[in-house]
Amino acid sequence: MQTIRFGKTELMVSQVAFGGIPIIPLRLEEGAAVVRHCFECGITFFDTANMYGDSEKKIGLALESVRDRVVIATKTLERSAEGAAKHIAYSLDNLKTDYIDLYQLHSISKQDDWDAIVAPGGALEAVQQAKAEGRIKYIGFSSHDIPLAIKVCRTELFASIQIPFN
Repeated sequence: MQTIRFGKTELMVSQVAFGGIPIIPLRLEEGAAVVRHCFECGITFFDTANMYGDSEKKIGLALESVRDRVVIATKTLERSAEGAAKHIAYSLDNLKTDYIDLYQLHSISKQDDWDAIVAPGGALEAVQQAKAEGRIKYIGFSSHDIPLAIKVCRTELFASIQIPFN
């Protein structure tokens, strides 16, 4: 499996990533087995979100023993600092890790979302604080709105952007 540099980070990841949505319907052990198989096939980048059912738990269970050899990304839809801080703690626990390689503010697709995230008491505050504390290495975002995504990219606050691709 080829590796590439991920976004504006120093992270090296497999060129093929694993997305956590498809393992939602699987039992915990089955989902973890799928994730572990993907790792054994050379995948080192795993993307999930706490709103993907128990996907984080399955990924955490599967990768706990190889944590230093993988890159884990997760996301939140929370727009407030308080909500985002709770989601960060929840994700760290689910993923059985002390840090998240890439934490993304999910689906910044409306101006109101962006305004709430960057407002005083917005989610960006909690994410930046977690980064300063070493619980997050890099901050990214996802979007389904290209003009807004371009605007957000121009702030240079984020190391990566995730957009729909299929």
